[in-house]
Amino acid sequence: MATTLSCGGNITLNNQGSPLCDTGWILEPVFDISQLDPVTVAAYVGGGFFLLLPLWVAVIGGRALINSIKV
Repeated sequence: MATTLSCGGNITLNNQGSPLCDTGWILEPVFDISQLDPVTVAAYVGGGFFLLLPLWVAVIGGRALINSIKV
């Protein structure tokens, strides 16, 4: 697993030019696309479509109402 070095506080330089972290250096894992569960990703994508469904239905209904008034 790949990691990256990070500092949660302030980074300063010492006399030799080396970086120092006042809270201590932390190794954190890097995001990897292979860590995602396909079922969970599909559920979130489907949920996103269902969030837009009421808006889509309202637009179609509004368009039908306007067309019926025009005729």
